[in-house]
Amino acid sequence: MAITSVNEKNVKKTKFTIIYILITSIVLLSSLKFIPISKINNQQLLNEIHFLEDVLETQKNTLTPFKETKQKIDELSLEVTQIQTIDKIKRDIKNIESIYKIHDFHFRYNFARQISDLLGIYLNTKEKDNVIIKNIKTLKTNLDKCQANL
Repeated sequence: MAITSVNEKNVKKTKFTIIYILITSIVLLSSLKFIPISKINNQQLLNEIHFLEDVLETQKNTLTPFKETKQKIDELSLEVTQIQTIDKIKRDIKNIESIYKIHDFHFRYNFARQISDLLGIYLNTKEKDNVIIKNIKTLKTNLDKCQANL
């Protein structure tokens, strides 16, 4: 008797599973048939994809001038006044920023403005740091002269 009750339970579970799968598949298929699926304009999606590919290509092309400008700033020795070199670096920064302006200030090209702002901040920080170092050296020499006079 115990074996037949186990077999009956297994048969009932199997029947329930089969009926459940059939009913859910019928409901799913019928709901898919009655749910309207909008036809998407593929040309619009393709245009958007091409636009985003152009943005990515512009980002890749901007990476080289960014690295070159950062390297120029790193190599810049501000102990000697180098107005022409600093002006060229500022011109390079403006060229990077012009990418954002060329594309009508589109938010996807905001990276160019951010890069130019970062490079500008980096250059200004380096200039101010150099001024502070010069002032500290001047103060030390003046202090040494004062101590020598005492």
